[in-house]
Amino acid sequence: MSSYLNSKKASLLYRDETLATYFVDKTAMLDELIPVIEQKELTDSSKNTDSTLRGKSNKYICITMPRRFGKSTIASMIAAYLGKGRNTRPIFDHLAVSSRK
Repeated sequence: MSSYLNSKKASLLYRDETLATYFVDKTAMLDELIPVIEQKELTDSSKNTDSTLRGKSNKYICITMPRRFGKSTIASMIAAYLGKGRNTRPIFDHLAVSSRK
């Protein structure tokens, strides 16, 4: 499975998932993921060439879970939340991430 950030496919998949009978809201994971992304943007924009920071960036983020635990759903959630392919506010308005500051 592949998800692209600015694709409409991820938001459609996640919207369908939120409408399912047995949907579990895992958007609290975004509260931990977004600060990591923001920290990376800060280090990229500062262009710090200090040798102590080399090799310590969060260029890649690995999300691991047991088999059949919703990794594809979480990938769709992240792509739908961070993507700019379509307005996903109605999808996330009733979920835990909507109370994020």
